[in-house]
Amino acid sequence: MKKNFLTVIIGMLSLVMSMNSCSSDDEDETDTRDQYVGAWNLVSEGSVNRIENGSILDTDTVNETSSVNVSKSGEKDLVIDGDIYFVSVDGLFLTSTPRTESGSDGSYIYSITYSTIGTLSVDNFTLLTTVTGTWTDDGRNGTFSGTVSGVLTK
Repeated sequence: MKKNFLTVIIGMLSLVMSMNSCSSDDEDETDTRDQYVGAWNLVSEGSVNRIENGSILDTDTVNETSSVNVSKSGEKDLVIDGDIYFVSVDGLFLTSTPRTESGSDGSYIYSITYSTIGTLSVDNFTLLTTVTGTWTDDGRNGTFSGTVSGVLTK
């Protein structure tokens, strides 16, 4: 009786193990970023203030429409108009590595940092860029502060 019981148990374990031991490595994996690749229209709106001692000296208003190209980079990134954006695991959000632009024009020296986050959908997606920075000019100095939102549509 013990021998028959042991044989049945071994047979059942072998059956269970054979059913669970292998899985197909050839699953059809699609890259969700493919739906974003191509030409898009970008409408950007916002403003950036130049501030000195807590007072706004001037404001640059952004109201632009342009065409941008979206492509893939690496395993998780999208490139939008030359800037690289990380796509979240769920494929719904974007973030960029902050980008800094510096320069000078005579005595005017500036450094501006752009940080962008966004949301993705099939027909459009949005980008929100925070703009911060510093400037100096003939002994005066101050900061930049603002936001620019962009909506991309096919």
